[in-house]
Amino acid sequence: WSPQAQQCTEDATGSATTWYHHLYKRRQHLRGLAAGGVFQAPCSPSWVHIAKRCLQVALTGLDWLLFACQLHVLLLKYARGHAFDAAAQQLGASGDLERLRWAMTKLPPAKLCDLQNTFLNVLEST
Repeated sequence: WSPQAQQCTEDATGSATTWYHHLYKRRQHLRGLAAGGVFQAPCSPSWVHIAKRCLQVALTGLDWLLFACQLHVLLLKYARGHAFDAAAQQLGASGDLERLRWAMTKLPPAKLCDLQNTFLNVLEST
């Protein structure tokens, strides 16, 4: 461990958090469009139907991106450091799933519960 490694982790966490907020605002904007009267214009019903489906697909994709970003931020905050690097070296490239499971055990119980609930909500809306 070195101060430079700590700074790199803090920079990565800040960048991931910035992306999370950007994606969250984008999702709120799209939800506002979907709920508003944007599709009430004098357009053909088939166009409105297609546009609503495209908007729903975009919202679903944003929900999954937000979940991935939330997971990334939490793992950067709670699972980085010597122990993670040692586990990564020990498991090697074939142990990606095991490393993820190990990293998830480092999350605080409340954060893990939030993450599980978010996953289930996103899965349900897909």
